Amino acid sequence: MCCKRKIISIISEGTLFKCSCGFYYLNFKNILLEFNEKELRSFKSYLFNLSKTCFINEKKGYELDRCISIPTFQPNLALVFSKKEFLNLKILLSHKKLNRIIKYDEIENMISEN
Repeated sequence: MCCKRKIISIISEGTLFKCSCGFYYLNFKNILLEFNEKELRSFKSYLFNLSKTCFINEKKGYELDRCISIPTFQPNLALVFSKKEFLNLKILLSHKKLNRIIKYDEIENMISEN
């Protein structure tokens, strides 16, 4: 990772930033992905089109908490998200600044118990 980073978008669950070398880094919850510009555009396009044809994972009557699955090139690995996480990931990648009131559970380590 390069030294100079510019934050492109930030929400409570993650950050999208660009390094001075031209690579983009998406840090969302416990996932860190590295993209060049073309890969980032492709990933964003895939995510925003996925919502139109979103598939829900259901295994024999068992509904997963994280029901939105994004396959990877590795056949035994998929990125899975809840509907809320998926929406937050799309907000992060949309680069829109939303003026909204944050919820109590979105405040993390900001309150000191003195």
